[in-house]
Amino acid sequence: RLNNLSNSSNPLELFKPSRTLQTLSKPLILMIKRLFSLFCVLCCIGLCYAEEWVDVTSQYVTNPKYAGNSKTGWVISASYKEDTQFGCQEFFNGTFNMYQTITGLPNGRYRIGVQGYYRNGWPSVGNMNGTVTAYIYGNSTQQRINSIYQETTDYGFGGTISISDNPKRVVPHNMECASRYFAAGKYKNLMEVTVTNGTLKIGVKNDTSVDNNWCILTNWTLEQYMTVAEPTSANVVINEIQVSNIDQYIDPSGNYGGWIEVYNPTSAPVRLDHCMVKDHKGHAYTLPSGYGFIPAMGYRNIWFDHCDRYNGYTQVPFKLDMKGGTIMLCDLQGSVLAQQDYPAALHRISYARTANGGDAWSMTGTPTPEASNAGSQLGSEQVDAPEVDTDGCLF
Repeated sequence: RLNNLSNSSNPLELFKPSRTLQTLSKPLILMIKRLFSLFCVLCCIGLCYAEEWVDVTSQYVTNPKYAGNSKTGWVISASYKEDTQFGCQEFFNGTFNMYQTITGLPNGRYRIGVQGYYRNGWPSVGNMNGTVTAYIYGNSTQQRINSIYQETTDYGFGGTISISDNPKRVVPHNMECASRYFAAGKYKNLMEVTVTNGTLKIGVKNDTSVDNNWCILTNWTLEQYMTVAEPTSANVVINEIQVSNIDQYIDPSGNYGGWIEVYNPTSAPVRLDHCMVKDHKGHAYTLPSGYGFIPAMGYRNIWFDHCDRYNGYTQVPFKLDMKGGTIMLCDLQGSVLAQQDYPAALHRISYARTANGGDAWSMTGTPTPEASNAGSQLGSEQVDAPEVDTDGCLF
């Protein structure tokens, strides 16, 4: 009901319910209340779940960074030269095709990424506008890969070649130099595809041979557009802890750091950004923005100790306690999502749930970081150290 303030000596009259509203039937008022309650519930669900791009590279792509200069997982053909060095794959002076076929994917939207470029002949200003004939592809969708000239700089990383002196512009000219450009985040390619039959063939190809053409690439990624859940005590479980990883599993900083594995027993990936890791000594560290997710029905390691500045400080900067202790994962408000006590450490031994997400724990000599504990050989008890009851002598 609208009132005219000029006709009322009391402005509060505006906020009195109209006679029409006062005479509404009780069933109608009840229906309005229920609709309002449903609206509030849907708003809460919207806050707990959101659709966004989730990195699923580790789940589906084999050897995305050519680890150890290996070609494992890739099918490669080249008319002339191809080589793998410095964690990169190159093709030179000819045609080529390289791909891998991924099966078992949920249908939906995906985004293929790779760092790489194509050079259409000898590097020069005259070739800067030349046609790029190399393509990254996903099934029948394809897109031209970056030209080497898209990231010309006035400085180099060692191993560049100059294409102009005024202004000074250089481009990479060997595999080691290219790897430094990639490490600096340059030459990123992204392409969106839709999967309809659970299969995705990803790769790079060039069907046109040009003298001195050159293509080099690394760091393949695969992202899926999906619903992501916020962390709760129901979808974040501490599943395994290894304090004394002295020589088994290399962390993102290139060292042997301690780690905890968190498990997500639900059907939606769980965001870990801004969760806080705390221990019994009062140490606390907030995981940075972009830290990532625990995959649906999957596992994610949280690494401890060591500087990790090249990977965005993703490692927790304090150590797990060799004498045993308590580790906690909390949400933005400080509420505990998961908490676990752990015993004194033994070298190369982890402390793990006997079943993923279960209640029972045991020591195991077969740790399973970011994998199911089902295959672990679990100890039932720790025996005493042997005692020598006979003096040493010659036999």
